[in-house]
Amino acid sequence: MGRQQQIKLLLNQEDPSAVGRMLAYFSYFSRARQARITAMHTTLEEVETLTTNIELRNSALLSLQEQEQEQAARLEARQQQRRDVVVRLQRQLSDQGDELKRLQLDEKQLQALVNSLQELLSDIPADASQQQPFKALKGHLRWPARGRLASRFGSPRGSSGLNWQGVLIAAPEGGEVRAVSQGRVAFADWLRGFGLLLIIDHGDGYMTLYGQNQALYKEVGEWVDSGEVVATLGASGGQTQAGLYFEIRHKGQPINPLGWCAGKPAAVTG
Repeated sequence: MGRQQQIKLLLNQEDPSAVGRMLAYFSYFSRARQARITAMHTTLEEVETLTTNIELRNSALLSLQEQEQEQAARLEARQQQRRDVVVRLQRQLSDQGDELKRLQLDEKQLQALVNSLQELLSDIPADASQQQPFKALKGHLRWPARGRLASRFGSPRGSSGLNWQGVLIAAPEGGEVRAVSQGRVAFADWLRGFGLLLIIDHGDGYMTLYGQNQALYKEVGEWVDSGEVVATLGASGGQTQAGLYFEIRHKGQPINPLGWCAGKPAAVTG
């Protein structure tokens, strides 16, 4: 019957008995068609929902992909930073190794110098005019310069693994360096690692060392009195901090100046 409407079907029927059947069939077909239309609408809605969900998931996947790319970029940047840090550490370790070798060589050179001076001076008689032996002055010596104790005897020398064998008195360049006691100049020259170095022999195996000076005022063989100006403060020898490096040695071995000098160095004035 095609797609004819219900009223047309009724008018086209010649047999009245067939009218009921036609109406029943039309009702069945209409309900079935409506059900299929409803199902199709439901299916279309589901398809639309699925499409929306797929788009949302695609967007989420794209966002995750971008996040993964960013994380990968950050990870690569961190790995590069770590590689750079490793390279720097290796370079620093190499530099520290070279620095350690240099410091060890400087200390050996100073020790050899002190030992040689000790041997040379052992045959020279002490000054008869010296008022009292050096060992009697323990705890009463005046500090050789004004300033601040920047490094103490026995403290670590940075990360080199070595310890200070004297003290470093930090002070501006040009200040006065004074002999802590009467004695004679045993060495007055440049020594690598210690700059302009002055060594005074006080007899009985005692020596005082004054390093990294800006200028030396005494020569080898000259006698100095206690408190006499013998040099000026400086930063010679490749030092980064101006001041005075001061040691006390007995028979070539370093001893703690804090146990020999009274109190602490006076503060810088002016």
